[in-house]
Amino acid sequence: MMLLEGRLMTLVYRLGLARTIFDARQLIRHGHVSVDGQRVDVPSFSVSPGQIIGLTPGSTELDRVKSALETRASVSSPTPYLEVQSDGVSGKFLGIQSVTDIPVTRINVQKIVEFYSK
Repeated sequence: MMLLEGRLMTLVYRLGLARTIFDARQLIRHGHVSVDGQRVDVPSFSVSPGQIIGLTPGSTELDRVKSALETRASVSSPTPYLEVQSDGVSGKFLGIQSVTDIPVTRINVQKIVEFYSK
């Protein structure tokens, strides 16, 4: 679970820069996301603790991004392992300390472990 949560597309979604995980994937593939100032277009990119995830210049003008940011405004904090930066369109990945920090909603963790253990 910690490896899956450390992927770029998951973190873009958790930061509230995209409305859905699929929208996050598309933003990344179209070159609208950067890590430490460098454009990254690989959704499965593994983000290391301390790296800054953000939008490339001009990407904040996209309607889908504006909508996601408006929705995020109503949420206080994305997750314990993400820190929203002062500009509001980037965040720092702090690293996942415990599996209990991961917001699990409709995921059966036991099934995932069983699947990957084969």
